[in-house]
Amino acid sequence: MAGISSIVVATDFSPGADRAVRRAAWIVSSLGGVLQVVHVLPPRALFGQIFPDPPEEAIATVRKRAEDALQRR
Repeated sequence: MAGISSIVVATDFSPGADRAVRRAAWIVSSLGGVLQVVHVLPPRALFGQIFPDPPEEAIATVRKRAEDALQRR
């Protein structure tokens, strides 16, 4: 049976998710694998319902904040 070579962990940047990311990092580093951390943004249509027109600016801002948070982790 093949060993684990990659782990994908999702985050919403909450304290619980941060613990999950750290745990996944520990596991994958002990196995010599690769860690992939992902965060999913809401669908574009939802941004249009939450933010005033044009939602493109809000989407860009949220995306930039998520990318920065992923880099910090």
